Amino acid sequence: MGRPSTYDPAYCEKVIELGKQGMSVVEMACEIGVSRNTLETNWPAEHPAFLEAFTQAREHSQAWWERAGRTGMLKKDIDASIWSRSMAARFPRDWREVKGTELTGKDGGPVETTSKIERTIVDPANPDR
Repeated sequence: MGRPSTYDPAYCEKVIELGKQGMSVVEMACEIGVSRNTLETNWPAEHPAFLEAFTQAREHSQAWWERAGRTGMLKKDIDASIWSRSMAARFPRDWREVKGTELTGKDGGPVETTSKIERTIVDPANPDR
């Protein structure tokens, strides 16, 4: 068996408060004094109440960043490109850019394809023709 867990039920409220400050998962882990893996994997698997609290904390963090971007854009003092890239990196589930190419035929139908087979007859008496 490994070392005893340092888990304390008080971490449920602590992690929610850290999320409300916009902290990342790594920042939350450092504030509590545990590894990211403990915060993100071990404790949620072992403690259902912590799973709920940690889920709320991540949602609060995302809300903090979304609010910061929204209010920053209204004040015109934000680099929207950097903010957007940060959001995509922090919250890929909701903010990732999806790029793709979609091909359609006429009027949105399927792409029509045709095959053409050409037969060339070579005149043995004049093969260069």
